[in-house]
Amino acid sequence: MLEAKVIEKVQRWAKKNGVEYIRLVFRQGAVVGWPDFLYLIEGGVPFFIEYKAKGKKPTKLQKRRIETLEKLGYDVEVHDDPVEAIAAICTRVEASRDGALVAAMCQCGMAPHTYFKK
Repeated sequence: MLEAKVIEKVQRWAKKNGVEYIRLVFRQGAVVGWPDFLYLIEGGVPFFIEYKAKGKKPTKLQKRRIETLEKLGYDVEVHDDPVEAIAAICTRVEASRDGALVAAMCQCGMAPHTYFKK
């Protein structure tokens, strides 16, 4: 599958499900090699994805950029499959919502570990 098709499927899903994102498009003469998209997950959680065509790998420059972001504490993944990319975004959305729920429960004096224990 071409990279554009992977991106198209994920972006259609993101729009339909209210997941905000920024396409990181850089003009000629700008610094290159950064991930394609930044997803803005609820609760202030940034998540970068570099999209590739099926079976393709990031370039050396892209690998260095990804390593830089990870060293700075950012969450970055590379995807060549739209289903896997959507699953990765969903995982972060759900974790963010669970984290917000746990924080709210703690503020109310509830013990989150007893709530989730079933």
